[in-house]
Amino acid sequence: ARELDDNLATKIIFRVNGEDTAQFAINLLGEHQEASVGASQMGGRDGASFGLTGRARINSRDLRELLPGECYISTVMPRDGKMLNPLWRLRIPKAPYTEAALAEVQMPTAKVHPMGKGLGLWEKYMNPNAVKTFEIPGEAGFESVEAPRRVVEL
Repeated sequence: ARELDDNLATKIIFRVNGEDTAQFAINLLGEHQEASVGASQMGGRDGASFGLTGRARINSRDLRELLPGECYISTVMPRDGKMLNPLWRLRIPKAPYTEAALAEVQMPTAKVHPMGKGLGLWEKYMNPNAVKTFEIPGEAGFESVEAPRRVVEL
């Protein structure tokens, strides 16, 4: 799954129900850095702090509460010489179709393969006539040779 994530710049995540699937989607969409700044004053001394925390861009509840057709889209895009990774929540409208319109869609013709026949490669390449084309004319054979036995001690 990591290899798949590394090769896809655009990810579209629709509503999920299971926690495992939600966690997978959350990992795919990545994290963002959240900055925090603090100041303190105590006993005549003052101080300041700055921190960055990585947080998931969405949580599992966000994914479970998506309406039908809603999704999150994460992609990579250039802007002002930098690569950005925006996250959008949007709704994809349902395509208006009817059973009659579906019936008009032309399906490609499929080649029917008889059960147990497969692609017929065995018959094509391993039949006696095809095998003869691979034979080398003349006598081909192997000679039996006796070799003395040796014992090697380790």
